[in-house]
Amino acid sequence: RSFDAVITGEEMGFTKCKSEPCVYVRNDAGGAIDAIIAIWVDDAVIAAKSESSMKAIKAALGKHFKYTDGGNLEYFLGIRVQRDTARMKLHLSQSGYIEKMLDTFGMTTANTVATPQDPHAKLCSRAIDDTTPATGTAENYRSLVGALLYAATTTRADISHAVGELSRYMSDPSEAHMTAALRVLRYLSGTRNHGITFSGSSLGDELTRGLPTTVRAYSDADF
Repeated sequence: RSFDAVITGEEMGFTKCKSEPCVYVRNDAGGAIDAIIAIWVDDAVIAAKSESSMKAIKAALGKHFKYTDGGNLEYFLGIRVQRDTARMKLHLSQSGYIEKMLDTFGMTTANTVATPQDPHAKLCSRAIDDTTPATGTAENYRSLVGALLYAATTTRADISHAVGELSRYMSDPSEAHMTAALRVLRYLSGTRNHGITFSGSSLGDELTRGLPTTVRAYSDADF
């Protein structure tokens, strides 16, 4: 509450985002976004439009709180941040997080696969397919799927469908379910540097140069 009072006070002038209470936004006199601060527990990320604005924000925070300045953002919540300012690109990935998962579940030397799901496999509840329980315990399965879910909801949307299907069998997973979950991990092992790239509209690569920044979505839903 103390931080909230300071950052939304008259001196700093930030407004809490209604849809995300841990994100604060400040607009300049013309109404454009001047700075954004994102908070998670005792970590914070500051994005500012100019160097002078960044220095002013840090100075204002320093009047009320002791903090460690980590410099340019490189990692946050297991997400690696790579900036290419010359080409106006920002790449987010989770290679380190994936490597920890591989080590935790004993998959560091496992063979990689080209897709997160086996196109010929069809998962169903253990009561229906009458297969053996998952190796180890159901807790291991839930732990693995939970770890995969974090990657799916941050930088690896390409595994979201597979993980969503796996999450349906948390209460009583079978060996087939564990095999399918480990397959997703094997896929991540071979694509650990994949992620999301945000590109400016004016200096994109050959595929985006000269095109407006747009979001395209595709669905195979039949309803």
